[in-house]
Amino acid sequence: MKKLVLASLATATIVLSFSAVAGYWDFRIYNYVDENGKVVGTLHFPCFNRKAVITGETTKNKVLVEAGTCL
Repeated sequence: MKKLVLASLATATIVLSFSAVAGYWDFRIYNYVDENGKVVGTLHFPCFNRKAVITGETTKNKVLVEAGTCL
């Protein structure tokens, strides 16, 4: 019985730790567009809490292109 309780506690701890870093598995790609709708830059948030990468110009108009989960 004691082993079952310890196993349940360990499982709960693992689940909570994964929940706390839910964004860890997600990626997002945005395009920066100018006032004419032309793409002038890209913002990429990679998985696993890696640093975001910006290429091109940044504007205040940001459009989500793709989002997903890394497996």
